[in-house]
Amino acid sequence: MVSYYAPKAFQATSHVLEKHESVMISPGLHPEIVADRFQELEMLLELIQNVAAVGEVGLDGSKRYSTSYAMQLRVFSEVVRKCHDVGGRAMSIHSRQAVPDVLATLKAFPSHGVPILHWFTALLNKSNF
Repeated sequence: MVSYYAPKAFQATSHVLEKHESVMISPGLHPEIVADRFQELEMLLELIQNVAAVGEVGLDGSKRYSTSYAMQLRVFSEVVRKCHDVGGRAMSIHSRQAVPDVLATLKAFPSHGVPILHWFTALLNKSNF
């Protein structure tokens, strides 16, 4: 799966690359760029209707991105809600220093699809689910 960190980048790449049976191009909105690309949220929500997977969405609770955390939470919540509403999608999820909020959002929309928590380093127990 090739993920593009912003919806406009996904659209441009989709027009350039040919469809290939072993490559899936997926739209996303990486939490590290939400402050600069928040206006692309509606575009992402529209794109989700026609793709099998969403690439690189989530939350980054590190100090470096703390000023955009409220925007990140809105984007992530809207994306998970949209995935729930359209019957589920695979999602590549960024969760740096934000695991409780990521899991709570996923739990709030149980038909969201398949969450892929990449580079996951948090400790979990069954009460998290």
